[in-house]
Amino acid sequence: MRGWWLWGGRGLMAVLLAAMLLGPTRDADVPTYQHRADVMVLVVLDRTVSMSAADGPGGAARLAAAVADARGLADLLPDAPFGLVVWGSGARLAVPFTSDHDTFVDSLLLTRRERPTDGIGSRIDRPRALLRAVLGRATGADRHVVVVFASDGENTAHGTQRSYADVAPLVDGGLVLGYGTDRGARMPLSEARPAGFVPDTRTGRDAVSRRDAANLRLVARELGLTYVSRTSQGGLDELAALLTPPARVERATVAGEEDLTWLLALLLLPLVLVELRRAWAGWHEARRARWTPRGTR
Repeated sequence: MRGWWLWGGRGLMAVLLAAMLLGPTRDADVPTYQHRADVMVLVVLDRTVSMSAADGPGGAARLAAAVADARGLADLLPDAPFGLVVWGSGARLAVPFTSDHDTFVDSLLLTRRERPTDGIGSRIDRPRALLRAVLGRATGADRHVVVVFASDGENTAHGTQRSYADVAPLVDGGLVLGYGTDRGARMPLSEARPAGFVPDTRTGRDAVSRRDAANLRLVARELGLTYVSRTSQGGLDELAALLTPPARVERATVAGEEDLTWLLALLLLPLVLVELRRAWAGWHEARRARWTPRGTR
């Protein structure tokens, strides 16, 4: 009876070894890891009245300079989807994320500053709720989601400015671009034709808008972005490089086959251990018989 168990176990070992050589598999989702370095860019563009002040790079209006920078970044990142949020007394999504750069650029070029009569002031936190909604919908995208926030940072509405800190977890990186100067400049009543300047209702003189760099740095800190003062033209290559975060490794699954050889090896292991134990016992018995004197056997 013992011989049957012995040879039965060895036969099972032979079957398991043969099955392992065939490389058994089954259909399964197989984990894979991939590097992600692509980006999708959301431009948040200030179109308040103060953005028409002509103290941007090269003496251009702030809004025109911001539009030129956003267009240049789109040219330097041809494979990146771009989206556009514009804001003043209100905020709206002008272009959802799209790979059609012509559509993005056309909307940029059509962006005009608000008329002085369109609102009663603005704050830099005006696009915050819309920004959260747009970025929230982009969560889970297979690209880095980066933000380019273009503004002069000036608040003209009463009230406490709300923090962007709760938006930061939705952002993988980006820039806050500041336009204007500390000296400031006047704002035309009309962009279409010279017709005087926006008055300061308190003094009756021409109002002067000044860049609020401290406020722009605050927003940059809250969002975890880099602040760049755009007081001169050029440097877009460096800005585009800042928009590309380091590659990240992401885990995903793909349809494939799972190797089941490991399962057969687990079944084979106890049979091998039994054989090893039997071989050890036989070797030890033979060794003992070899060294035991004949008269004492």
